[in-house]
Amino acid sequence: MTDLSTHPQHQFQPWIDPVFAAGGIEVHILRGDLFHPWIQGNKWYKLRNYARQARQQQSKGFLSIGGAWSNHLLALASYASEAGLKCRFLIRGERKEWEVHPPIRRLQKSGVELIPVSRTEFREITATGFPPQRFEDSCDDYTWIPLGASSAGTIADTADWARHIQSQLRFTDLVIPAASGGTCAGMLSGLEATHRVHSIDVLGSKGKLAETVENLCMEAGSTRRAELVWHGNYDFGGYAGTSDLLKDFIKKTHAEHNIPTEHVYSGKTFFAVSDLAAKNYFFQGSKILCIHTGGIFDWNSML
Repeated sequence: MTDLSTHPQHQFQPWIDPVFAAGGIEVHILRGDLFHPWIQGNKWYKLRNYARQARQQQSKGFLSIGGAWSNHLLALASYASEAGLKCRFLIRGERKEWEVHPPIRRLQKSGVELIPVSRTEFREITATGFPPQRFEDSCDDYTWIPLGASSAGTIADTADWARHIQSQLRFTDLVIPAASGGTCAGMLSGLEATHRVHSIDVLGSKGKLAETVENLCMEAGSTRRAELVWHGNYDFGGYAGTSDLLKDFIKKTHAEHNIPTEHVYSGKTFFAVSDLAAKNYFFQGSKILCIHTGGIFDWNSML
């Protein structure tokens, strides 16, 4: 069974490109997509706290929430299956909107109970961080995990990840996608003050996600040491949004550099790094580390 309390093997891949050489910077990629077939990237560390809770509470399983393309739900379902636990997931939108998507079919094959919730109710749940009252009975037997597994309780584990990364590779700038804020908050807490954390807002939250990160740090009582730099112009229309420009970049990056990415998280993150470098955004001599948070599965691996 997968032991989330350990550190998975970390592979750092150089990303060599003329645009980086022209700007006098070095870029590496932490291949979090190689951690596990399903529990990839930051999901490994964000699920730690809830795995502990489930064992301590002797839960029947997990109750969580997400969209149809949620890597978090796929990772959680995989861990639960290994641990012999059940899953009940609240999915945004009507069933007819998402039942054809490959990740949903994977969850269904795993035996997960999928429950549609309206967009209005979804916003209410994610805003409060708690399940609606109609699921109150389930919460007695199931461990509740909020959107993306981001909560004050996850910060210590993602900060532990930051320190582990820092012990393995020297870098000045860390670049990560941000959707629910937990990983960003942990990185800010775990890295030394000499580092800059660049968060790529893949939601197009118009600053709301930056506030979420600040609130998570405060709730966790963690000291934010690294500098936060927020980038809100690379969402391509919102969560899971895309364009021909992004699709072409994803295909080119895989063909030329053997870096598989997807359109929800990693594709947008790496596009941002390439675009910022082309605009001479980074200081000369900067050592950039991009975190690949996963999402490379059978249905998008051909990219």
